[in-house]
Amino acid sequence: MRAVVFAAAMVAAAGCSRSTTPSTPTGTAQSITPGRTSLLLIVIDTARADHFSMYGYPHETTPFLDRWAEQGVRFDNAFSNSSWTRPGMAALLTGRYAREVGVYEERYDRLPDDAVTLAERMKAQGYLTLGVNANPNVNAWFGFDQGFDEYGDSGRVWRWMAKEGAGEPVRKGHQDIETAETVNQRLLALLDHHEASLASQPWFLQLLYIDPHAPYQAPAKHRRAVGSTGVNKEYDAELHYVDAAIGDAMAALQKRGMLDDTLVIITSDHGEGLDSYPAVPLSDRHGDTVYDAMVKIPLVFIHPSLKPGVVPDLVGSIDVVPTTMALLGSATEDVSGTSMAARLMGAGEETGHPGFVISESDWQISNKVSVRTASHRYIENLDSEAYQQQGLFEGRSLKPAQRRFLKLLPPRELYALAPGTLEALKDERLSEDVAVGQELAAVLADWKARTPLRPPLGRSEDDVFTLKTGEVVPAVNTAAAPALPDDMRSALKALGYLDEESP
Repeated sequence: MRAVVFAAAMVAAAGCSRSTTPSTPTGTAQSITPGRTSLLLIVIDTARADHFSMYGYPHETTPFLDRWAEQGVRFDNAFSNSSWTRPGMAALLTGRYAREVGVYEERYDRLPDDAVTLAERMKAQGYLTLGVNANPNVNAWFGFDQGFDEYGDSGRVWRWMAKEGAGEPVRKGHQDIETAETVNQRLLALLDHHEASLASQPWFLQLLYIDPHAPYQAPAKHRRAVGSTGVNKEYDAELHYVDAAIGDAMAALQKRGMLDDTLVIITSDHGEGLDSYPAVPLSDRHGDTVYDAMVKIPLVFIHPSLKPGVVPDLVGSIDVVPTTMALLGSATEDVSGTSMAARLMGAGEETGHPGFVISESDWQISNKVSVRTASHRYIENLDSEAYQQQGLFEGRSLKPAQRRFLKLLPPRELYALAPGTLEALKDERLSEDVAVGQELAAVLADWKARTPLRPPLGRSEDDVFTLKTGEVVPAVNTAAAPALPDDMRSALKALGYLDEESP
């Protein structure tokens, strides 16, 4: 079922007051009850786990979320299955790898109708399903409204989306349209619009905040509140800002009596490179690489029935759907992820999890796949391999940094990782022929054999590869880009646009 696009008029009518004291969970102890316990999923775009105070960061970036996490179960080794938004969200919301649902590229790849989302699962259980989204990569145009009774699309669209019929050309000076406070305004309007239904049936609410995605523009008071410096300061200020906004959202929900019997999940779609890998071009952002900084994410489950604690087990984004549905009393046999519900409920060790997490990225020139274990990360740089051995690259031209990027990284990388450390890209790169490298290469080969690549929907004819000879050839499985529906076009005209394309 397709959702109603969230009207711009509702946004304009909404208001959001700042809370003076962020709330914390106050419900009385009870068990999670199928068909009664509501579900709140909060996704913070580009939220890198090791910059959260609760994960040991030395600066206070997330004071509200820290207090909330103390009431729940925190996963200390959660990893996204991709390093940019659309495939990362596809994995998170379907419990399947992005390649299984045909989401690879940044332009037109979209969720197919038969990809079952968390919202669709909740709706099938009789829940009212509502969503507010601040990232155009997860707009209805890309199929992410599936299963929602009402879904609030992002008010920003990338420049190329506008060129495909989204309306007027991108305008400048609208970087603040999708701030966390705007998401909260949309949330309050949505709650008012469905007040009667929210009082009479269980609900699923999905919120995606785009802070702390670049460009960094947190209010000055949040920059003053963090003690870090340089680019980390700007990023940390965004975390501090969205943390406060989530506190406001929670206060609003609590005031409406919506948190007494609600399972709350806090996580992210991917991380951010920042200044962690200065030796690697393009590694200050996300999408291009699949190192820990880009894919290690926060993951917290909160409900009065869950005994607070920390789980050290490796988990991936694809594990969230089966874990959530198991907690709510529903089996999910059609997913690739593994339920961690027994671990959350303190019922012992999980037996079905493979003990590793796969992360991929096929964004722009990149084509990488990686396996992460508790002690190592093994990466296959298929983009570097193609460029170094065949002169092949995706697109019609390469920027200087992209060319250095493809020349620098070897076809295979292997890193030994101690707890709390990042990959040492200068001095500790190991050879692929060591025993652990061979073992992980075999694990990855087996995973590829068992995980089919699904052809994407709506792939652009402009998606091409350039050969060593300079000849340009179409990428596989290309197709015409989908047209924007009229209601989507109208909504995008009424709202602002993002200044530049971004993952």
